Amino acid sequence: MIRWQQGLPMPPLPAPAPFAFGRYDWLPVGVILPFAGQIDAAGDNPHGTDIESWGWLLCDGRKLNAGKYPELYAALGCLYGGEESDGEQYFYLPDYRGYFLRGVATDSNVDKGLAERKKNPGPGATGTADGLGSVQEGMVQMHEHQYENYPGKGAAPGNTGTVNPSTPQQPYTTGLYSDSSGAQSLSGTETRPVNVAINYIIKYACLGQPGLLPW
Repeated sequence: MIRWQQGLPMPPLPAPAPFAFGRYDWLPVGVILPFAGQIDAAGDNPHGTDIESWGWLLCDGRKLNAGKYPELYAALGCLYGGEESDGEQYFYLPDYRGYFLRGVATDSNVDKGLAERKKNPGPGATGTADGLGSVQEGMVQMHEHQYENYPGKGAAPGNTGTVNPSTPQQPYTTGLYSDSSGAQSLSGTETRPVNVAINYIIKYACLGQPGLLPW
């Protein structure tokens, strides 16, 4: 635990939240974390975790009743979607399945594709096309490839071959490979970095109570 150095003024306390539910915790409601374990609300998987009993939900885009999750609704509102039904308010969780997360930016020098962002696809979402919760399609930055050893007369490695006029010329590459053998393809259905699959979870309530800390 970090202790403040004696003799120095204490840092100012953060402003109080605009709502209070009489619960306390270290992390604010709405925080997103990567979770490497399996999620199992039914308790059938010995290696699964009932994250909801810990105050967390999977970011899977499901619809929630605002009255049952008041703290999370106060943090999100209908940013990711919402609707009223039978006199009750509902809202949607963010759906991060299959997405990479990117910090929101209002400057196109930071987000080069800012103008290409779209409003969150959740039904009734209140966010803007270029703001928090907006989505962006995958893209490959503009670049060029120089043809070498194109089918025709042979050429030494690193040199440009002579094109055979009888060979139909293609205006594009048909694939990228890790080496000349073509054993491993580097092109496919999407552009992506090396990655690993995890669960994104969101904190929906502060379930801890003050005075129960382990130190």
